[in-house]
Amino acid sequence: GETLPITNLPNTYESQYVDTLVLNAGMNAGVTTYTFSLEDQDGNVVEREINVTVANSLSIEKTGSFYHIAGSLQGSWDLVNDVLVAVGGSANAKDLQNTDVAGAPFTGSFNAANATVFVKSNGYDYANANTATAWTAFTAGSVLTTVSNPAVGDIYIAKIRGGSDYVVLKITAKDIADNTCGCLNKGKLTFTYKKN
Repeated sequence: GETLPITNLPNTYESQYVDTLVLNAGMNAGVTTYTFSLEDQDGNVVEREINVTVANSLSIEKTGSFYHIAGSLQGSWDLVNDVLVAVGGSANAKDLQNTDVAGAPFTGSFNAANATVFVKSNGYDYANANTATAWTAFTAGSVLTTVSNPAVGDIYIAKIRGGSDYVVLKITAKDIADNTCGCLNKGKLTFTYKKN
């Protein structure tokens, strides 16, 4: 393995300690073992191992949708709890929120009312989605806070609520004339998504 020296500066044996260590681990699937060796001023060495497990498969596939935000039905979707969210619902639950305005045609455009952000990645292998490739695609792309006029077949990597979880989303239908609401502001966007 690789040796990464960690030292306190200045190099004295005063009562200094590090209580937080940030290790930027890669997104390699499976278990990676890190061994830490600590040596005190008398030369005594203690070794400890830490196993970091990265889940690989985004094996859970769900179907979601939302309606025109100005219609009488729910205009937002919660990617964590897999449910529609009403206009008056919790902002934290609105990972996809329609941005169309009353009286305007439905475009399916969306943003998040929370810290969820998106990267468009139409070349992504949705069928074999996993955390490693989702992370790679997300970090290689341009982050979007608003997705404008998505098309059927578009694929987005969503980084959920400012955390480290990713969802891979694929637009499957955009019906600008959907009148499930029986109202003037018609339209419905449907998508599938893969998550842990």
